[in-house]
Amino acid sequence: MMKKKVFFGIFVIVFVISFNVVEASSGFLRKDSIKSCNGITYGQHGSDNHWHVAIENSGGGYNASGNPIYQDPCANFSSSGSYNSDTQNNSNPVIVPKSSDVSLNKVVLNDDEIPIQDIMSYETKEESVSLIVVTNDSKSIATYDSLVDLNIGNNEVIINVTAEDGTNKNYLLNINRIRNLSSNNNAIIRVDNEVINFNNGESAVINVLSSVDKLDIDYTLEDNKAKAKIIDNNLKEGENKVIIRVTAENGDVKDYIINVDKSNFLEDVISTIVSIAILVGFCYLIYLFIKKRKLKKK
Repeated sequence: MMKKKVFFGIFVIVFVISFNVVEASSGFLRKDSIKSCNGITYGQHGSDNHWHVAIENSGGGYNASGNPIYQDPCANFSSSGSYNSDTQNNSNPVIVPKSSDVSLNKVVLNDDEIPIQDIMSYETKEESVSLIVVTNDSKSIATYDSLVDLNIGNNEVIINVTAEDGTNKNYLLNINRIRNLSSNNNAIIRVDNEVINFNNGESAVINVLSSVDKLDIDYTLEDNKAKAKIIDNNLKEGENKVIIRVTAENGDVKDYIINVDKSNFLEDVISTIVSIAILVGFCYLIYLFIKKRKLKKK
């Protein structure tokens, strides 16, 4: 009977010890020992100094999980959570996951920094642009053309970013090249097929008879993209201002001004009489000269 009691007592002791060992490896962890590094939470029991992976329970506490860790698993990490290789003494090193960051820090076109979006836009008149892309993570790689030749209109440029862990993302950059419009508004102006010389570059003076109602104007533009318009070419007696307005492709305007003095009918009659008188007088002088020479010969 005594032997049976002794055997039973030993069995109870072994059972209790075994139960306590299991409880120690999966029981509660001290809240003041809880710490996290590299995305994993750890903690210690109250009765020992080794560590376990901590799993938060529904009551707000933490339970131990997995095998014991006999050195501080966060000893090799700085306060910022980064791995410190100079203190790598942990016999159970923690594997640091690779970064998946594919974000951009800066996109610069011809020294102009533009806002970063999945789809970006830029406008220029240049035939080509230089492109600089900087990622937020130094371990990610951005692939793109650093010099882009541009056609008139929209040009699509793809910026491909590959993170350390292989995560990949494309950013679209739309570069709109605007055509550089001509500013040439020079012209050659002709009246009655005679080229007009403009004083001070843009004005000239013409006298016309009372019978002229309009100037016969023709012009040649230096740039075929420019346009010309004749303004106020309806002449009245006295002073008139006829304008040939030339507009360049880019909208620049240049006015060629012809100041026209139109005589009245009476002035034309007097002018005609004077002209006839001068002509008659000249002819009479020639007649007298010829007659005088004939008399001398006799």
